[in-house]
Amino acid sequence: MTVTPQPDASTQPALGQPGATLSYGILKDPSFNLVNFAVAPFAAKIRAASAVIDSTNPDLSAFFAHGGRLIIKTQSSDYSSNPDIAMRYYDELVGRFGQSKVDRHVRLYVLPNGNHGGQGQST
Repeated sequence: MTVTPQPDASTQPALGQPGATLSYGILKDPSFNLVNFAVAPFAAKIRAASAVIDSTNPDLSAFFAHGGRLIIKTQSSDYSSNPDIAMRYYDELVGRFGQSKVDRHVRLYVLPNGNHGGQGQST
C-alpha cells in the first residue's frame, strides 16, 4: 500500500489558481502558507470577497448611451465559475432594458459542455 505524505507544514505548496485566489485575492497575503489555512479565522474576509465577486450591477445605461457593446461568454460545465450567474445577469439586463435594446448592445455565448479553460467535450 502506498501512502501519500501530507504536506510539510513548513513548506508552501504550489499555489495554482485556487491558492492564488486565496492568497492574493482574499487574504491579501502572498506569503501566507496555505498548509495552515482554516476557514473559521478568515470567515469575514471570505464573506467580503464573496460579496464583491457575487455583485452584479445591471445598470449599464451610461455604457449603452456611449454605444458600448458587451460580450458575455461562459462555459456550461465550468467547475470554477457558475455559468448560471452569467445567464442570470443577461436575464437581468433584459428585464431592465428590454430584449430589443439588449440585442443592440449585448451578446451572450454559452460554450456547451465547456470547462473552466474553455475546452469542450463533444459527444
